[in-house]
Amino acid sequence: MSRPTLGCRVAVAALILCTAAPALSGSSRVAWWFCPRTGEAHSIGALPAAGSRELDPPGELARGNDWVLVIDDASRSFGTPGRAR
Repeated sequence: MSRPTLGCRVAVAALILCTAAPALSGSSRVAWWFCPRTGEAHSIGALPAAGSRELDPPGELARGNDWVLVIDDASRSFGTPGRAR
């Protein structure tokens, strides 16, 4: 099962402003920060399906501190990013 994509805008270097996208189904979202370098995932928690929210990735703004914002339809139960089900 593949995850649909969601576009977010970078508001400042370490802060993301995310607006709900109609491409995602369901009434609730689950969000995570995922580090592609280490496979580490940090739960952001539940997000409403509509509106905007500022999200700040873990760690300090520094070279190599790379995080991917993952937002899923909560009803699809994808689980933790980077881990096999």
